[in-house]
Amino acid sequence: MHTLTDLGTLGGSISIATDINEAGQIVGCAYTAGGQRTFLWKNGVMTDLGTLGGNYSTPRAINRDINEAGQIIGQAQTADGQYHAFLWDEGTLTDLGTLGGNISWPNDINEAGQIVGQAQTASGQFHAFLWKNGVMTDLGTLGGTYSAAIAINEAGQIAGASYTAGGQTHAVLWDNGKMTDLGTFGGSNSYPNGMNDVGQIAGQAQTVDGHYHAFLWDGETLTDLGTLGGSYSAAFAINEAGQIVGQTQTASGQYRAFLWDGGMLSDLGTLGGSWSIAIAINEAGKIVGQAETASRQLHPVFWDGGTLTDLGTLGGRTGHATAINEAGQIVGQAQTAGGQEHAFLAMTMAVNAPPTANAGGLYQGVKGMAIAMSSATASDPDASDTLTYSWSVDSALCTFDDTSLLNPNLTCSGIGSFTATLEVRDGVNPPVTSAASVTVIFNFTGFFQPVDNLPTLNSVKAGQAIPLKFSLGGDQGLNIFAAGYPKSELITCGSSALVDGIEETATAGSSSLTYDAATDQYTYVWKTQKSWAGTCRQLVVKLSDGTTQRADFQFK
Repeated sequence: MHTLTDLGTLGGSISIATDINEAGQIVGCAYTAGGQRTFLWKNGVMTDLGTLGGNYSTPRAINRDINEAGQIIGQAQTADGQYHAFLWDEGTLTDLGTLGGNISWPNDINEAGQIVGQAQTASGQFHAFLWKNGVMTDLGTLGGTYSAAIAINEAGQIAGASYTAGGQTHAVLWDNGKMTDLGTFGGSNSYPNGMNDVGQIAGQAQTVDGHYHAFLWDGETLTDLGTLGGSYSAAFAINEAGQIVGQTQTASGQYRAFLWDGGMLSDLGTLGGSWSIAIAINEAGKIVGQAETASRQLHPVFWDGGTLTDLGTLGGRTGHATAINEAGQIVGQAQTAGGQEHAFLAMTMAVNAPPTANAGGLYQGVKGMAIAMSSATASDPDASDTLTYSWSVDSALCTFDDTSLLNPNLTCSGIGSFTATLEVRDGVNPPVTSAASVTVIFNFTGFFQPVDNLPTLNSVKAGQAIPLKFSLGGDQGLNIFAAGYPKSELITCGSSALVDGIEETATAGSSSLTYDAATDQYTYVWKTQKSWAGTCRQLVVKLSDGTTQRADFQFK
């Protein structure tokens, strides 16, 4: 999600942002009461960069208007009414001059402060120039009367266009003083629009039937990027990965923004209308431009990984995006509710992510004793959020010592399976919850004498009554056995088990269960059968809490 900030004006009704560097410094033009001016927007303040003595200045670059050093290029009116290219650097506006005529304007600046553009010669022709170390150099032509330098990379290679002796316009490359004609696709003309630091150039060239197709020049070959079924395409920008964006015609005659990547031309779509255009792409492959809505409004847009986002306007109907930096900050122009055109800065609005909650578990504890919810965790990707916690449980038999803790203690006065729920809040998003199962059992600690616990094999005379004694941590009533228990099962008599004789027997009779509060002991009198003599059996005691206890016996 993006938010648009109105950058305002310099007192007039119109402003447009044309470029932004990695420091977030924005260049554009705005109207003052006296005329049009180039501005620098920095730290929330729009500054008029002035003129060369006249009442007009503007950024006119096809490529960069500002580099990472904050140097800005544009065109400004002189005191005698001429229009000259300028360099603004740390508050100083420098006239770059001309090639002997009255007019010049820049199209790009690299990180070394080298500037390219076109300027009028003394004879009135316009020639490409390179401005370097205070000197403007005429780059010449292909034999015609016109040339223009469009882009310069960090290696000092320059892309541009020139008239040939026959009056055609061809894309050209200047490299180490050598001028190379990039040619066409069989037609008359070709034009470059962008170049990356490895010297790849993107633009458009005429085919033999006179249609323009987007091209990529890789240092040796001019490649036709094709169309989406129509007769037209043009490339406007290229990044260091060789990804190219522009506009192309479809088979139905609509004009669509495209991305060319790895030999594939992709339609970037629209906002429901029939028209879109891609203007700029950053090194992450994020793209900006303009697209038509279903209601035929033109809005600034952002493409990221195939997803098209409407950036909206400043309250009006239209707008367009012109540049994007590596931080994803986008600049352009949009209409206000009052119908004015204002420069904007669009930034991704940080979306507060919800917290995570994990109640942990499975928890198991003993009736009447505290169960620590020790494995519960919670986190929040937004470090500035303060988390609060709230626990609940689905039974009145259980209570927490402090429900606001992440890891409280739970105590249950009854046995069974319960559900404890952790709720986590970050103060921004809806609460998130997580549930954990809690199983509460009796506090069974083993059988008491005269019966020995596994693996000991208890030896007893068949037919005797055996007092089975144990504790459950208090009086749990006499309904403590699961249905059908206790019961015994025939087992194989093994020689490996330790054999211990039963020291105490009870008076023969039917099996029974009693509880002695003084000793906190249950006694189950198990009546054995005389027919069991010479066998071994296992007594299985399943309690009403679902747990099972066992003891082995050998009958004599």
